[in-house]
Amino acid sequence: MARPHVGAGVTKAALDAVSLADATVGQGVAAALLQYQREQQPFGRGLVALGRQEGAYLSAQLKPPDQRTAAELKRDVKDVLLSHQLRSESLRDVLAASRRAV
Repeated sequence: MARPHVGAGVTKAALDAVSLADATVGQGVAAALLQYQREQQPFGRGLVALGRQEGAYLSAQLKPPDQRTAAELKRDVKDVLLSHQLRSESLRDVLAASRRAV
């Protein structure tokens, strides 16, 4: 499940709807679902991974520093923001590709 702080739920739902509708053109349901899965699942997994990373960072910030693990102390907000920026750029690429397909 994607966490809300990723901020892409509505966009992902819209992309899923367009992808599924496009996949059904000219082929049966089974083939359309396979195409949809092939196109959307990697992107969805990326959003979930990003949400987990951001969630881990945010959760660690609630702990006093002496109660954080070594990994939590090492995690830098710049790394989290860079991951979010890269995912945003990936989303922009997906949106651009879907516009070209229309």
